[in-house]
Amino acid sequence: FEESEATVCLTELSLLFVESNVTVCLTELTLFFEESEATVCLTELALFFEESEATICLTELAIFFVESEATICLTELALFFVESMVVVCLVELAVFFVESKGVRDRDAKLTM
Repeated sequence: FEESEATVCLTELSLLFVESNVTVCLTELTLFFEESEATVCLTELALFFEESEATICLTELAIFFVESEATICLTELALFFVESMVVVCLVELAVFFVESKGVRDRDAKLTM
């Protein structure tokens, strides 16, 4: 994310979540985002989560990011997750980010 300039297309991201009835964990995810500099348009994303109560399937999410080279803005996203009850497995998510184009410092991200 730090080295990538892409951003997330909410329409496609919403479709992904809708098609893959998933959910996501958060304390660690928030920490991960705080240490990176990624972010996303929160208003629409928040509305989607509130209406679908979806959570994130890391395998499909990874596929989505790989195919779209998208990245996410985080301060507001973290706030949204804190207020809702969504959760994500950080270890696997960290592994994906480390292996994708946006992150290069593998050890730093995985040892969080």
